[in-house]
Amino acid sequence: MLAEAQSAMDSANPDRGLLDQFRNGDRDAFTALYRLHHSAVFRFALNMSGDAAAAAEITQDVFVWLIRHPGKFDPDRADLGTFLAGVARKLLQRPPSPRVPLVAAA
Repeated sequence: MLAEAQSAMDSANPDRGLLDQFRNGDRDAFTALYRLHHSAVFRFALNMSGDAAAAAEITQDVFVWLIRHPGKFDPDRADLGTFLAGVARKLLQRPPSPRVPLVAAA
């Protein structure tokens, strides 16, 4: 009975199963999560920043953040897409990092 309930939850929320697999070291599960959510994260960041390059960088930063903090997401509180948009929002609010100019080799 418990297994049936979990299976029903996983089919309703595929992120939960993929995230569990990713937390256990499955790189293909992370790839699947990225493919499911990267475009929505990018659109959100683009809408918030108005800059495609900044949106691409924030999208990358969101997924790097997820790699480093996979335990921070609680699937009982929200869906992963909403959570990742929140991470993107927080990253967009951080002060810009100083840019170091590249120097041409002499």
